[in-house]
Amino acid sequence: MRSRAAAALFAVALLSATSCARRAEEPAAPPAAAVPEAGPPTLRAAGMALGGSWSESQVRRYASQFDLVVVGGSARAERVRLFHATHPGMLVLAYTCGFDVHDATPLHAWLRGRHPDWFLTDAAGRRLHVYRDRHRWALDCGRPEVRAFFADSARRRVRELGADGIFEDNVMPTWEVGTLAGAGARLARYATREEWRAALELYLAALEEAVAPAVVAANQVTPWTRHARIVAVEEMPPGGAAWEESVRRLEAVGRDRGRVPFLLHRLRGPGDPARAFVTASFLLAAPPGALLCLPY
Repeated sequence: MRSRAAAALFAVALLSATSCARRAEEPAAPPAAAVPEAGPPTLRAAGMALGGSWSESQVRRYASQFDLVVVGGSARAERVRLFHATHPGMLVLAYTCGFDVHDATPLHAWLRGRHPDWFLTDAAGRRLHVYRDRHRWALDCGRPEVRAFFADSARRRVRELGADGIFEDNVMPTWEVGTLAGAGARLARYATREEWRAALELYLAALEEAVAPAVVAANQVTPWTRHARIVAVEEMPPGGAAWEESVRRLEAVGRDRGRVPFLLHRLRGPGDPARAFVTASFLLAAPPGALLCLPY
């Protein structure tokens, strides 16, 4: 699939993968000898800072390791300010997701009582789970009132935190993805994939307008939408046609002026052998400044 030049890049990527991922764990040892500057780094390290209460030392450690962090619902403005003060220029994105709700949350109770029509339903009118979890329920972001609600929520969250944007999770290209309705499902309001995607494009456009000039990172299983300045993609396939397609799509994002690829690939642990392969694969497609996150 690739030329010998690309194969050479792949080999160089393999050599650099360990040091790239090590930023997420511990400071690297000082180099044995000075190394000439090689220009801007090909990859920037990203981290998921979604935990509960964080100490100042934890925030400073993450700020020293990453160029972008995604903070969760427990984060407050003080934490975001400390990230920015410790690492000027780093991006802090607030985690958001308008695609599902857990039935233990106040939001679910409010929706059940006030807006039961906001749930995504199949052709028989049955509400749908996500992640095969009987406690998590899919929401219909194609509805204008749902769009408006979550766009306003995102605007308020960015303003409250002083964040640089949002990380919108689960932007699925089709309802047939296993974590959503599942293959074979027929939805009440979307007869085709095209109708589904058109509805989600309107949802993402509303988010972008709400948080502007802050950025939207849309997390997808494949980079499909034209919205979002940061194109976040989950998981690098282990090989074969799916791997080739993923590399091609990420290359296309890299050629799209003003958009930044962001690969999020979960590892089994610090010694996961997939780390080098994933990093090298991403380097084949990633332009300078692309973002890589390897949590475990």
